[in-house]
Amino acid sequence: MKSKYLVILITSLLLTYLVSCKQASYKNKDLLESLTKKVDEIEIFYYGKTDTLKNFIIDKGQIKIITDLINGKIENEIKECNPDGHILYFQKNKIIFETTFSNGNNCKQLNYFISHQHYNTKLTYRAGMLLNEYSYGKN
Repeated sequence: MKSKYLVILITSLLLTYLVSCKQASYKNKDLLESLTKKVDEIEIFYYGKTDTLKNFIIDKGQIKIITDLINGKIENEIKECNPDGHILYFQKNKIIFETTFSNGNNCKQLNYFISHQHYNTKLTYRAGMLLNEYSYGKN
C-alpha cells in the first residue's frame, strides 16, 4: 500500500516539475511575439576581417525569416562561439531589439537577452543563407 502512494507522489512531483520547467522556458514568449511583430526594418552588421559591413532589410518576408528565430527557446546543445555580427531590429526608425549571430561552418546560432535571461537558437538553413547573402554584400 505504501508503494502505491509513493508512486503517486513521485509521479505528481515529476509532472509538477516538468510543467514548471516548460512554463519557465517560455516565460517571455508574449513579450517576444509582441516585439517581433513590430519590426519593420532590420540592420545587419557583419564583422569582416578588416572591416564591418552593414546592410538593411526592409522586405517583410525576409524580416520574418530572421524574427522567427526569436522564439524564446534555450537550446543547451549549442556550443558557445564568437559572433560574426549583430542585428538591430527597428520599428518606425527606433531600435527595439538587438541580437548577435554566428554563421560559421561549425557554429550557426542567434543569441539575445530578455529580462536578464540568455536565449540562443540554431539558425535555420534559410536564415543562414539570408545572413550570408547580406553579410557578403550581395544585396
